[in-house]
Amino acid sequence: MRLKSSKAAAAVLCASGVLALAGCGGSDLLPDLPTGLDDVPGLPGGGGNDGGNDLGSVSAKYERGTWPRYHLVGPSTQVKGALDAFVQDDDGGATVIDGNGLTAYFTAERSIRDISGDRSYALGRWHSGAVTNASGTGIHPIDGKDGRGYHYVVFNSLESMPVSGDYTCQPQALTGPSRASGNGPAYGSASAGAMSLSFGPGGARVNGSISVSADATGSVAIDTTIGRDPATSADIGAFTSGSYGASVQMAEAEAGGFAVVGSYRALLSNGGNYIGTFRYLCR
Repeated sequence: MRLKSSKAAAAVLCASGVLALAGCGGSDLLPDLPTGLDDVPGLPGGGGNDGGNDLGSVSAKYERGTWPRYHLVGPSTQVKGALDAFVQDDDGGATVIDGNGLTAYFTAERSIRDISGDRSYALGRWHSGAVTNASGTGIHPIDGKDGRGYHYVVFNSLESMPVSGDYTCQPQALTGPSRASGNGPAYGSASAGAMSLSFGPGGARVNGSISVSADATGSVAIDTTIGRDPATSADIGAFTSGSYGASVQMAEAEAGGFAVVGSYRALLSNGGNYIGTFRYLCR
């Protein structure tokens, strides 16, 4: 699997207004760096245990539904909302997500890891390159070595919830967690057991947890009710203020059933702060 030209990616970001560089006007601040990355074996769909090097794959490209949404979590940021601009490479990696983008940056080639997806979602981790954000507050280089990655999940929010019903959800995809701050290695591993899902008049009740290991251990409890509005997500802990916890949302699934998606920030026993995104499939 080969990644696309960094110059082509920069052109897309410049045209969309995501990349605010003087070089967009003609000077070549983002040279066409070689991107000959071969496939690196790893766990399907991420999860870690591979030093952050699992490329992953998709069965199909994401197709926008009635309620397209996204979550994006980085070392010091977490954003979510309605999906506007979206660009996805042929290998399934997303390079533009609602004004947030990834491109090459001088000697840092653009690369995406833990890629997973089908027509109903796209998930992955921006591993190296330069991350730009919709607010235009600057360029954030990442080199793939210090763990400061950005994790995303793009999905179609569930348009209409049942009023009743109980389901069991199994983890479908997890990005390998990366260290956002604190102690520990750059990358760790994530695992998850079954999650319960119960629909009621107030929405969808979910209960499960994600375990993170990186020379120490920690976990994030996902125990909350997600409201019935398709635009609604449920925030757990102080996640949206930059602390530990998660944000979860109901989503559509390609082959029937339902999905639970989200992003998290976990505190490990050694003080390490690790982030990731996930998707459960419920049937």
